[in-house]
Amino acid sequence: MNDWLIGLLVGLGLMLVGGSKAYDDIQGAIRHAKEYGEYKSSNMTPFWYLIWGFIVDKAINWNFSTITSILTFLIGIIVVAISLFKLATSL
Repeated sequence: MNDWLIGLLVGLGLMLVGGSKAYDDIQGAIRHAKEYGEYKSSNMTPFWYLIWGFIVDKAINWNFSTITSILTFLIGIIVVAISLFKLATSL
């Protein structure tokens, strides 16, 4: 089996595991903030709310699990990019 194919499969697996866990954690934080009135603006998108909550308001509890899930997802993206680069250079 080719190195790039193994890397691609591993990277996609990391993205799937890390991304799904991070998505659940972030959606849970947004749901919790909406329930308790911490959602500062009704027209603020979830992405900007995460930026607001992380930098300005500290409303979102960024625990170890959420941070490692996001890092796992980002590592998966890097592994997929390296695998696709290996594939492109081997053709």
